[in-house]
Amino acid sequence: MSLWYHTGNGWTKHTLAYRNHNCAAFICCGGPSLKKIDPQKLKGPNRIVFGLNNVYPYIIPDYWIGMDDPKCYHRDIFYQPFPKIMRGGYQNRTIENGLIYKNFNTFFADCSKTKDFDDTFTRRSHETSFVWHWSTISTALHIAVWMGCTNLYLFGNDLNNTESDYFDSVQLNADNKQWNTKFYNEVYEYLKHFKTRGKKYGINLYSCSEGSRAHDFLEYCDYNALISSLELSVPHPEELLHARDAESQWHAAEGKVKNKELGNGPQI
Repeated sequence: MSLWYHTGNGWTKHTLAYRNHNCAAFICCGGPSLKKIDPQKLKGPNRIVFGLNNVYPYIIPDYWIGMDDPKCYHRDIFYQPFPKIMRGGYQNRTIENGLIYKNFNTFFADCSKTKDFDDTFTRRSHETSFVWHWSTISTALHIAVWMGCTNLYLFGNDLNNTESDYFDSVQLNADNKQWNTKFYNEVYEYLKHFKTRGKKYGINLYSCSEGSRAHDFLEYCDYNALISSLELSVPHPEELLHARDAESQWHAAEGKVKNKELGNGPQI
């Protein structure tokens, strides 16, 4: 099963339903360029905001995804109401208030290594697991695809820590900085492959990360223009009605439909 949740009375299975929709996936990573994004503009119609790792609280996501020990993250996140997805196996880790699984809206994902890269695009059954390629971003991309998103946009995905490590000016020691550099090179190759293989399945990957190394193979999109285009496709609402008037309209419309269906034949 894809996700597990503890109800307070035992574990239950949960899934993210796949369906066709027009929502873009905003995948927010913690690279330095994220600071150039106005977080207030990200939320809105026709997009789902996924926050990875330590982008919270700068970004308030629709879904937060973190695949490491909970002590790696801003602990306030576990008291927020939005869904939080962690890697299965971490449910018995602890934070200041005790076992992590007891926190509200915290889900644990079944993840598994795979030899077939295309599993990212084909695994959608409720009885299988998310792919695990040793990074939060790979599982996050699979979750977005799993949910039916076909246009995926990367924010703060710089893949470069030569000038700064993260958007929030946190500085790493030399060993961790070197580890990150190696990791970014691996993600660079992963995203290149994702872009190529995704085309076969109608999955499009773009970058909204100013100055990202991934622009070697990803089209760059200005996020302001992108958001404007997403909001232009939202239909203008009709006049708001009082509940009684809305019910009267509905019943009147239903009566017309039923009469039309009956036609001129015998009414029994």
